[in-house]
Amino acid sequence: MRKGVADMYHRAEVSQQSNDRYAEALASPDTSTPIGQLAAEVCRSVRKHGTRYRALRPWSLQDRKLLKSVSSGDFTTGGFCNRDLARQLYPTADNDPAERRRIASEVSYWLRILRAHGLIHKSPGQRRYHMTTKGREITTALS
Repeated sequence: MRKGVADMYHRAEVSQQSNDRYAEALASPDTSTPIGQLAAEVCRSVRKHGTRYRALRPWSLQDRKLLKSVSSGDFTTGGFCNRDLARQLYPTADNDPAERRRIASEVSYWLRILRAHGLIHKSPGQRRYHMTTKGREITTALS
C-alpha cells in the first residue's frame, strides 16, 4: 500500500478493519448456544453451487489440528494464506518441490471445506483468509 497523503483514507479503512477483527477476537463468544448445536452445524455435509463438501469431524485428529491451526492467535489481525496454514499443519515438510505441491493442494482442499461451511472468508483481491464470527464461535467451543 502506498504511503502518500492521497492514500490516507484507504490506509485508515484497512487499519480500522484490522482493529475490528482484533477486538472481535478478544471479545468473549456467545455461550448461550449448546455445544451440540454448534457441532451439528459443521458435522453435516454442505452443498454450494451444486458441489458437495464433506462434513467436518471435529473429534478426529486431522480436523481438530486444522481447526486449532486456523483459530491460532497469530492469524487474528492479518489473516492467513495457504503457506501459513501449511507451515502450521506440516512443520517438518521437506524441501522437495513435489512434496510442497502435494501439501499446498491438500491445504487448498481444507480451505475449500472451511469456506463452504462458512468458517472462513476470503479477503477480496488477496490470497488471505479470515475467520468469520461463526467460525470463531465454533472453533472456540470445540477447542
